[in-house]
Amino acid sequence: MLLVELTLPAAGLVRVSNEPLALAHYWRPSVASLGQLVWSMDQPYGGYVRPRYGLLELLPDLFTVDWPPPVSIPVTVMVTDSDEASARTILRATAHRTEIRRDGVTYQLYGPDYDGIFTDHAYANTVDALFTNNIPLADASLAADTSLADGAAAPAIHYTDAGEQVVIESLSRACACATHMFYVEGSTAYLVDMFADNGSSLLTGFDFFPSSYTDGKPYAVYRCGDIALTGSNSYGDDKRITPVFHDQASQAQQDYDTAVRELELAQASLDANPTDSDLIAARDAKQAAVDSAANTLANAQAADETEINKGLTRIKQILEMPRMTIKMPIVSEPPRPGERLSWVSDAMGQDLSGWMRVRALVWDFDNEQMVVEGEGSYT
Repeated sequence: MLLVELTLPAAGLVRVSNEPLALAHYWRPSVASLGQLVWSMDQPYGGYVRPRYGLLELLPDLFTVDWPPPVSIPVTVMVTDSDEASARTILRATAHRTEIRRDGVTYQLYGPDYDGIFTDHAYANTVDALFTNNIPLADASLAADTSLADGAAAPAIHYTDAGEQVVIESLSRACACATHMFYVEGSTAYLVDMFADNGSSLLTGFDFFPSSYTDGKPYAVYRCGDIALTGSNSYGDDKRITPVFHDQASQAQQDYDTAVRELELAQASLDANPTDSDLIAARDAKQAAVDSAANTLANAQAADETEINKGLTRIKQILEMPRMTIKMPIVSEPPRPGERLSWVSDAMGQDLSGWMRVRALVWDFDNEQMVVEGEGSYT
C-alpha cells in the first residue's frame, strides 16, 4: 500500500493514497498516479545507488482550501503491507508543480541534493578510508558506515580527479572501480563491498512473481589504461574501465624525466670542465638521483599493474555473473541494496534455485509491484 503525506499551506498535513485506506488515520484516494521511484547503481559493478524520482499526480479536489495548488509541497512517501505503524519511509522530497489540468495537478519530485564540490582532488587510500574521508565533503550532514566494506580485498585507489568535480559523482566513479556500492538512508551513507551480503532473505513462492534470468554481455578483454585482463570469452567487445584508478607511474615518470634532464645539464657542464671536482660531484649526485627515480618508477609501474589487475579481476567476476529480475508485491520491508535474496521457483515447469544480490529497486505503484534486479547464480 502506498501512503503519502503532504503539507499544504492552509490544510496542513494531509494523508493521501492511490486507494481509500482506513488505517490508524484515513488516507483519502487523492493520488491519481505516482511515477516509478528507482534506486540503481551508476555502474553494473558498483558506485552510487542513485535515486531517481518520477511525477506525482494529485486529484484537484485535494486543493479545495489551497487553490490554486501551491508551487512547492513537502512530501513523504511510505509503503506498508499491513498497517500504518509498520510503514517504511522510502522518500522525503519536495514536489514542484509542473502542470494544472482539469483532471489532475502534476508535480515533479526532487530528493536531497548532495552538491559539494572539490577541485583537483587526489585519492591515495583504500576505498573504505577514502569514502569515510570524503563523503562529508558531498554534504556535511552525511556520516559514513563502512562496516560492509572490504578495503583489503578491493584495489587501492590512487589518482587525481582533475578539475572541478561534484564530490558524490567523483566518489561514485572511485568506488565503482573498487567494486563497492554506496547508498544513502537518512543522514548515513552506507558503503558495501559488491561481494558482501547486506543481510539475506529467503523468498517463498508467495513472495514474488515469475522472474527472468539473463546472461551478461560477453567481453573478450577488460582494460584500464594500458593494462588489460583477458575475459572468459574469446569473443565480445573490450570493456574499458575509467578512470585509471591507480596511477602512481605518471608522477614517477615526470620525476624520472626531470632527473634525466638535470643529469644531462650536469654532464654538459662537466664536459666543458672535465677536471673540475665540484662538477664531477654534481654529476655523480644527479646520476644517483636518476637511478633512484628509475627505481621509484619501476616500483610505481608494478604497483599500478598489481592494483589495476586486482580491480579488473573483481569487475570481471561481477560482469560475468548471470543477472536476474524479480517482481514482488510492495512490502513494508523491501530489500536493501546489496541484500542477498534466495528462492526456488517452479514457474518454468521445473524447479530453479537462484540467488542474487540486490543492485536496483523499482517501486512501480501504478502496477502495484516492486521490480528487483541484481547479479547472482542459479541452478
